[in-house]
Amino acid sequence: MLLSEFPQELISNIPPFLALKDKGSCSLVCKTWRIPFQESMHSDLIICNKYQLHEMFEIPKGNETPKQDTSHLLRFLTLRQNMDLSDEQLYTLQYKFQNIKYLHVGADSLSSVNFGITADWYLWRLLRELSINLGDERIPDAENAYLEIILRLPLLTYLKIVRGPLDPTRLTFTLNDLETIHTHLLHLNRLELSSDLLPLSETDLTRITKISPANKMTLFGINTKSTDHRWLCYFARKYPNIRTLNFSTSNCEPELERQRDSIITLFKHVSHPFQHLKTVNIGNYNCPRKEYLLFWDMIAPCQIPLKNISLIARKLSNTSYSSEELEGLSIDIMKLCLQQFSNTLESVSIEYDYNDAIPIDLNEIVGTTCNLVHLKLDTALVSFKLDLLLDKTPCLKSLGLKKAHVEIDSITFSNPKRHALQSLKIFRSQIVSDVLRYLSFHCRELNVLDLVNTKVFGSISSTTGCNFIDMTYTRFKSLLIRNTEFIIKENEVCNENIDITVITHPVNDMPPKDDNEPSNSPVSIGLPHIKARYHWFYRERSCTMKAFSKSQGSRVGKFFAEFERKKENALKTNFYLDQVNKKKVNWKRNCVYGYTKIKCGYVADCHIEAK
Repeated sequence: MLLSEFPQELISNIPPFLALKDKGSCSLVCKTWRIPFQESMHSDLIICNKYQLHEMFEIPKGNETPKQDTSHLLRFLTLRQNMDLSDEQLYTLQYKFQNIKYLHVGADSLSSVNFGITADWYLWRLLRELSINLGDERIPDAENAYLEIILRLPLLTYLKIVRGPLDPTRLTFTLNDLETIHTHLLHLNRLELSSDLLPLSETDLTRITKISPANKMTLFGINTKSTDHRWLCYFARKYPNIRTLNFSTSNCEPELERQRDSIITLFKHVSHPFQHLKTVNIGNYNCPRKEYLLFWDMIAPCQIPLKNISLIARKLSNTSYSSEELEGLSIDIMKLCLQQFSNTLESVSIEYDYNDAIPIDLNEIVGTTCNLVHLKLDTALVSFKLDLLLDKTPCLKSLGLKKAHVEIDSITFSNPKRHALQSLKIFRSQIVSDVLRYLSFHCRELNVLDLVNTKVFGSISSTTGCNFIDMTYTRFKSLLIRNTEFIIKENEVCNENIDITVITHPVNDMPPKDDNEPSNSPVSIGLPHIKARYHWFYRERSCTMKAFSKSQGSRVGKFFAEFERKKENALKTNFYLDQVNKKKVNWKRNCVYGYTKIKCGYVADCHIEAK
């Protein structure tokens, strides 16, 4: 088949994957290819400041050749934040680029002075997607102003109006406002709003039972200070086919107990609510305990087959809620998510940002969740055994932990059972070195490992001075180690501890080891048939890591090659005999305390972040 005979639908899907210079080359192939690739070269525009805008519309001077007008080809327009465009400048853009279909407006890009007087949004009636970040704009009668804009864009399929939860001024929409949006935007399938919602009246509640559903909607998001959860009854009736629900509240005012009971009762009268819902993203900021749990109390009895849950519970400012009132809340949230939807859940992400949170016993809360693939926990966890967690979640491929204490059951270490884990990211946590050895041997598909601000506890050999961590069974796509301490668990608070670490991996790509039994002894450095990279670094007194120079790495390597003899000679010097004034001075003095060696399989992208 000739290139000119390619189907037009196929050709139009190629440009997004090419760089600008490659698009230019493709446009010269033949007449059939010229138009789609030329259009793609001029389809995107990002305006970062007013100077760029002025230069764009500047009239050529003297003998300057006018620029070719390609404004009719523009489809994607982005206005970066803090531009403060006047209404006249906005109208100039609208008149110039009337064919755009995708518009993103950054925070404080539009001036509130004379807003809507000159600009004509009907010129952008071909828009398919509109995203506006309101920032600190204070527009008089903003709700009606934005509704007028929306109603001039009948082809919109995606609408997003964003404002932060703590911004002083916010939009306030009523039930009638939302109905107006859906009446005029018949093609809308995704809607995200940062606005307050007025409490529903008895008239509104009666009206909800008779509304026409917006069947095309697949995503709905609301960020509101309202605590009237009866709105969920409206969302359930209005959006019966949504797949994704983003629901965030930020209010210190609790709902009355009698309202809470009536809300749950009212929601029960909704026939089959959210039966197509797969993803729920919940955000609660500065809320009382019952406010956090009300959403789950409403939907839990509905048997919704949720696959993805993301929950954020965060304290944004000082509140009147005592530690006792929120005590155990993180445990209740985890139980609701991991047990109520255990048969369908594939992804769970929980961020609980309260310093006085009770640590969670993960092994106790997590039952057998056969379908769970992604788990990310940013909350305090009690010490738990990773192998037990992986046994309960046989399909788990991605695990992220923060503020955790991770151990391993030594009895199961020799068990040949394999796990599906492919990515592990650990932040501000404590683990034992056997965890890394276990992962390498039992998780052969592990290809991403991040250790950030983490303490790794292990033991050193008295003869070699080495705390050896064998990860040669693993082939990493990415390995990240940043500000990580390797500590002798017997001397956790003692000055006599490990400050020196070496990480080694082959230079050339090679398949990982495929043994059936893990190795406990390090392989000799510098085997003639394997070229390896060595990353030597040490921890300073400030706990920051510093990389060795090549000569320093060579010197310390020679010391550990004869560790027993050189340690014995060093300990006889006056510096080590003085037990009163002995201090950790530098790496030369600290070699006698041993080192950590992490021996990896092939690493495609290795980041050892040290000063």
